Amino acid sequence: METYQYSSEFKAAQQKTCDLGYQLDNLKKYTISTGFQELLDEETSIIVNTLYRTFDKYKELGFSPVNKFRTDCFGIHMLIYEYLQTEHINSTITLGSIEYDGKSYFEAPLLNYIQGTTQIPMDEKVNMPVISAHAWITIEDRIIIDATIGSYLINPQNDNQCLGKLIYGDIGKLYTREIQSKYEYCNENKEIDLLLLTYHPVVTGINVFKYLFSID
Repeated sequence: METYQYSSEFKAAQQKTCDLGYQLDNLKKYTISTGFQELLDEETSIIVNTLYRTFDKYKELGFSPVNKFRTDCFGIHMLIYEYLQTEHINSTITLGSIEYDGKSYFEAPLLNYIQGTTQIPMDEKVNMPVISAHAWITIEDRIIIDATIGSYLINPQNDNQCLGKLIYGDIGKLYTREIQSKYEYCNENKEIDLLLLTYHPVVTGINVFKYLFSID
């Protein structure tokens, strides 16, 4: 996916979010220089090295840690967003869909949910919204961090214990970083073809995210 395509879709998502009455996160211009790429490399290394705490938490709550991780894009990227805030890296949670190898995933009617024309489905057991959308981090309007989609795409059926890789970088030149967990048992190929992956932002920002998930 060319950089300008993601950038234009992201800016349209920002405008739609504003039109719906939600304030955007403050973003600033970053230059994809050697220095900033090194910063991204360092920060994503820290992120993957701290995810083990999340796997332990899933286990404590009675979930299969690997299976829960690959479908917990909202919780994981909320944690990453909060971490980047502490590092003074301006970022925003982005919600939308993705395409991989010509197939679309996570096409929830987000705008209908926000406008109230479609009721947000709930999991009554845990009293939480169930929204079939994808979440990831955007920095500026073309740099992304996505910790979960790699794990989802290598196993959409959720029937093995394989973890994919964290994806990050300029949308036109993405990198990956391995995620490890003591709960992973995998002898299968964990690679996805990044050239076949495209992101489609719909709305963006912590405020609309909190609305959808009823977070105060």
